[in-house]
Amino acid sequence: MKHAIRLNTPVAALSPNGRAHLRKVNQAKRAAKDATTVAMMLADVPRDGWGAGAVLSLVWSAKRHNQIPDDDNAWASLKAHRDAIARYIGLDDQHLSIGAFHGIVEPTTGVVLTLTRKEDDHGK
Repeated sequence: MKHAIRLNTPVAALSPNGRAHLRKVNQAKRAAKDATTVAMMLADVPRDGWGAGAVLSLVWSAKRHNQIPDDDNAWASLKAHRDAIARYIGLDDQHLSIGAFHGIVEPTTGVVLTLTRKEDDHGK
């Protein structure tokens, strides 16, 4: 089963290219983790049954093409969100694999992370 987690576009302080003061970065990380936890609750993501791991896919939408980061910067900007997702479902983030990345131009901005459960070794 797939779960869509809708989030605002990460703030510049979370960008790997950002040059924000450490206090501002830490505040942004805390806010990102809190927002992600709320988004997970709103998406009715179950907290258990993720023992085999999970895959995160990303759609990043922006009003202009030049506002869409490349995939490595996008994923790096979402590291605090990824940590919050792993904590919420009870996984070490090494078991939360990175999936597809798509950038789209549209009037609304934000990101949608799709969380998909990995199948366990028994094919369940």
